[in-house]
Amino acid sequence: MNIVILGAGQVGSTIAESLSPDSDIDLCVVDTDQSRLDYLAHKVESINICGSATDPDVLRQANIEDAEMVLAVTGSDEVNVLACQLCYHVFDTPKRLARIRAQGYLKEADFKSQVNEYIDQVINPEQEVTRQCARLVRFPGATQLVDFGGLQPDGTINDNEVTVQLAAIKAAEWSQLVGKNLDEVADDLAGVDARLVAMHALDSTTSYIYPTESPLTIAENDEIYVVAAPRQMQPALRVCGYLSSEPSQFAVAGGGHVGKQLTLELKRRWPRSSIKLIEYDEQRAIDLDRSIQASDVTVLHGDVSDESFLYANNVQENQYFFAVTNDDEINVMSSLLAKSIEVPYAIALVGKPTYVNLVGHTAIDVAISPQQSTASMILRHVHEVSPIQINSMRDGKEQALLVNVSSESHKIVGKDVSSLSLPKSACICALLRDGQLHTRFGGMVVEPNDQLVVFLSDISAMDRIEALIRVSPLSF
Repeated sequence: MNIVILGAGQVGSTIAESLSPDSDIDLCVVDTDQSRLDYLAHKVESINICGSATDPDVLRQANIEDAEMVLAVTGSDEVNVLACQLCYHVFDTPKRLARIRAQGYLKEADFKSQVNEYIDQVINPEQEVTRQCARLVRFPGATQLVDFGGLQPDGTINDNEVTVQLAAIKAAEWSQLVGKNLDEVADDLAGVDARLVAMHALDSTTSYIYPTESPLTIAENDEIYVVAAPRQMQPALRVCGYLSSEPSQFAVAGGGHVGKQLTLELKRRWPRSSIKLIEYDEQRAIDLDRSIQASDVTVLHGDVSDESFLYANNVQENQYFFAVTNDDEINVMSSLLAKSIEVPYAIALVGKPTYVNLVGHTAIDVAISPQQSTASMILRHVHEVSPIQINSMRDGKEQALLVNVSSESHKIVGKDVSSLSLPKSACICALLRDGQLHTRFGGMVVEPNDQLVVFLSDISAMDRIEALIRVSPLSF
């Protein structure tokens, strides 16, 4: 399958790195910055073209005429829209996805009706960040939550259709995870029908698939991966020491598009909650106060990196602190301040990849990368109709797969699930059969129409997984 990626920024490069291990995919990446392409060439096997994504001749060089899919993820909404128009009207590219960040475009009915003709799926980073923040509130302790199933045509997730979840859970200092060995945790999780999949040590470059070759003990800020049915994920978090309760108080730092959208979404989901929305720009704060027509939402003008301001406005009384300004440094510092005044959960929006890694060494509970969130959602749409559905984890370094077993997958049909020959960096952590999730296999053999949940701690193992099931992961 031929895929053309327009834009080699963080989103485009993350997508390219995730798709590159698939031997059945031919990638071509287009960008106006040759240095970006040179950097990508060291990590990804792809054809790289330096030029404009809206130049038909450049697109022809990228073999757009043979492409089954184009992913328009440049830093410009206008370029992404125009490129998809060209791919639709001139090159008849079958599937077209575009990243569009400006909310103004998405609010215009005429624009939406026209864009639906030549863009199959619009991905909005702010909506993805908002959705991710709100879901983390439902699952305190989780730093990332992967949903299998439930993907809707508009890009949202229908919670009622989600069949299985895989969560990365942080071992906070006060949690019940710190100091336990993995066997103890696995036994505790088995009591609530959940399964321990892997552990990622804070300073490690890779995750350890459970069971490990030697005993491992969980240290502060390590993470464990747990798979469970949706109704069992909160009990699994309680086993780890995270108690889920109805949230009543939120603080949101940053009154930009993300902050406003997040405030409204939190209020929609938890209508009885009170929210403090903090904005540094005075006029913007005044405008927000006028435009947000919701009870128990207080708009404050002030500096979130000023500890005395936080105390004066009782931010320490909130259960959650979201730092979603446009400045990474402010988000990190204000989140650290929130933790220092004993706000239970602090979640920071962090765009720079190096900052995301550094946050793992701090008291901040979760760092959300808008670029990574966008890339993950695009990958879900790329794979939504394929035998293998892929979800990116840990900045694209790891993957969670849902493998649909067909009669053509004759290499594994009829074989014992536990005895399948997998690479060391992969494990089957759950099996879905007739709507029932199994995390203990006990002599079960693979049958047609089964769905296998597979975790990869190294995405280079994807070729082995494909060979095992003998289907192309993108055979549309």
